[in-house]
Amino acid sequence: MDLGNLILRVVSGASMIIFHSWGKLIGLFNFLNGKPWKFVEAVQIIGLPLPVLFAILATLIEFVGSILVILGLFTRVSAIGLALVMLFAIYFHIITKTSAELALIYLSIFVFLAITGAGKFSLDSKFGKR
Repeated sequence: MDLGNLILRVVSGASMIIFHSWGKLIGLFNFLNGKPWKFVEAVQIIGLPLPVLFAILATLIEFVGSILVILGLFTRVSAIGLALVMLFAIYFHIITKTSAELALIYLSIFVFLAITGAGKFSLDSKFGKR
C-alpha cells in the first residue's frame, strides 16, 4: 500500500504540474506583466466572483499542492485543496459541455490521498503525520 501511495503521489502530482498548473503559472506571470490570461476567462464562465483572485488561488493550489503531494508533506491538506479545485474543474466541464473525465480521475486520486494520507514513503511519515 505504501509503495502504491508513493507511485500515485508522484505520478499524479507530476502530471498535474506538467500538464495543468505549469501553463497556468506561466499565464499568471504573463498576466502580472500586463498580458491577458485565458484561465481568468474560464473562471468567469464558472461564475465565481473575483475571477482573477480565484484563478490565482487555483493556480497556486495546483502548483504548490502538487509539489507537496509529491513530497508527501501536508499531504491530506494539499489533497483536499486539489480535490476542491477539481470539483470546480468538473463544474466548468459540465457547463461547457466538455469532457470532465480527467478532472474526475484527479478528483478520485486526491480524495483517496486525503483519506489514506501519504504513506510510509513520505515526509509526513518522517514527521509523524501519516
